[in-house]
Amino acid sequence: MLGVVLRGGLRTRLVLLLLVTLVPVLTASTIANIRQRQIAFDHFVGEAQDTTASIAADLDRIVSNAHQLLTALESLPEVRDATPACPGVLAEFLHVLPYLTNVGRVDAHGTVLCSAIPEPSGMQDSRWLARALSEPEFVVADSRPQANSSQREIFLAHAFRLDDGGTAVLYATFGLGWLDRLVGAARIGDGGIANVFDADGQILYRSAQPEQFVGTHVPDEAARRIRESATNGGNVSGLDGVRRRYVVATWSTDARNPMLLAIGFSTAAVLRPFNRVLLSQSLLLLLGTLVATMAVSQAARSLVLGPVRTLSDAVGRVRAGDLTARATPAGVPELKELTETLNLAVEGLQRHREMEEQLRDAQRLQAIGHLAGGVAHEFNNMLTVILGYTEALLNEDPTRPEYRAITESAERARVLTHQLLAFSRKQLLQPKHVGLNAIVRDVLERTSSVLGTRIAKDLELAQPDPLVLVDPEQFAEVVANIVVNAADAMPGAGRLGVRTGHRRLNDGDVSGLDAGDYVELVVTDTGHGMDAATLAHALEPFFTTKPFGRRSGLGLSTAYGIVRQSGGHLTISSGPGEGTTVRIYLPVEPLDLAQQA
Repeated sequence: MLGVVLRGGLRTRLVLLLLVTLVPVLTASTIANIRQRQIAFDHFVGEAQDTTASIAADLDRIVSNAHQLLTALESLPEVRDATPACPGVLAEFLHVLPYLTNVGRVDAHGTVLCSAIPEPSGMQDSRWLARALSEPEFVVADSRPQANSSQREIFLAHAFRLDDGGTAVLYATFGLGWLDRLVGAARIGDGGIANVFDADGQILYRSAQPEQFVGTHVPDEAARRIRESATNGGNVSGLDGVRRRYVVATWSTDARNPMLLAIGFSTAAVLRPFNRVLLSQSLLLLLGTLVATMAVSQAARSLVLGPVRTLSDAVGRVRAGDLTARATPAGVPELKELTETLNLAVEGLQRHREMEEQLRDAQRLQAIGHLAGGVAHEFNNMLTVILGYTEALLNEDPTRPEYRAITESAERARVLTHQLLAFSRKQLLQPKHVGLNAIVRDVLERTSSVLGTRIAKDLELAQPDPLVLVDPEQFAEVVANIVVNAADAMPGAGRLGVRTGHRRLNDGDVSGLDAGDYVELVVTDTGHGMDAATLAHALEPFFTTKPFGRRSGLGLSTAYGIVRQSGGHLTISSGPGEGTTVRIYLPVEPLDLAQQA
């Protein structure tokens, strides 16, 4: 057999390896579960013993309290002399000790002289009365059916001497139906049962099916088996035919009539959850063996052929020009290392291509800027001449409306030339050190009518206020242009985010900016966003996505030119249905660095 295994292929060896690993683990797990089951069962038995002892102690306290009550009642004149006030006095004590169903006084002949609750008959033939008259000690004896319950109540009696030398007896009845509360709060499990037997083997209380068994007698053999179960831990069949393990405790202050509390719990019910675990473990062992045999037959393919095929597919996609292709590292360590090396190389190529595209975009915008600047300069000279002549004409005849129309059109043309000059970075700026947060707040206040209440604003402004060197008026127009564009992109409702702060850039993070510290302004919206084709032209002069009649000149191209002329950079990221994010980076000023320090 060993020779066959050694001569076998990779699949055979992997099957053997997996079985050698799996079987001991599952075997150890099964053994551990068996031990855990036994520990949990022993713990349950211990809890059952503690519960039984606790209930028995509660019963002893009830009997002791009743004894103290009867002793105290002996000294009360109303009770001692059985006056008309006696029933009322006794009834008060039933409220104090609610587990007592009645308290009364009888004479030596069994005649009930007074009781908290009227008795239906006398006690002349009661065994407990005979014992109470013949014994000086407190007596716990006899029982009778408890009213409004399927359980029984027991008599607790105490005899005392009268002033004339005669004897009277005080008694109380304890309704064992009270045990329902104690047993209900105990943890005896599904199928568990609690019983109370007197010295004669009569069932005085049973938590289940009391109407069938309470009042009957337990055969001596059955009682012996119950006691043996509590001693040796075996299971015995009860009167209902269910096999249980019993825990017993004796209670009662009357040595001649000890009461037996027997609590039985179903071993099968207690162990059922653990047996399910063992069955699951056994099935898992069989299933694991089957799955292992099927799985390892494909292991060689998944460890070598699958990763190689994935790697080959990724190489093919890269060769075809798809630099987003990545191979998932898998298989043996050597293949994983090779895959990771390929991914790193492709990521480098992708970054290089992205930087080339950013450079081409910058060069294209620069070329457009040079052209626009030259045109704007020449056009501005011509507008100066036109405005000069129209001003002279208006001075001669200010009533001519056509002269004023020429002037207004020329002024609008001059605004456009100024925007072209801003885009080409030839506009005359007047930079000052100003707080970026102050500009943002001023712009948001001026554009509040545009934003209205339909657009929620999220502000995250750095503290202290970052200082920047910009032309305050021109840069405020840049921010306003961006905010208005964001509002236009959210015609219904939306959320506008504005954040200021500091950011350290590394080489290649933003094309056109050197590594270093910058002040950052980020404006985001939850609008419809732009596709890649639209985004590629967003910074070009006169390009707009707004309908005719709502265009506002050069728009973002002007903003881009002013930011670049201020020594910074502007980037836009967007996607259909993903909103738009505009980022402005400005150089950190020495005053700002000192302020931060």
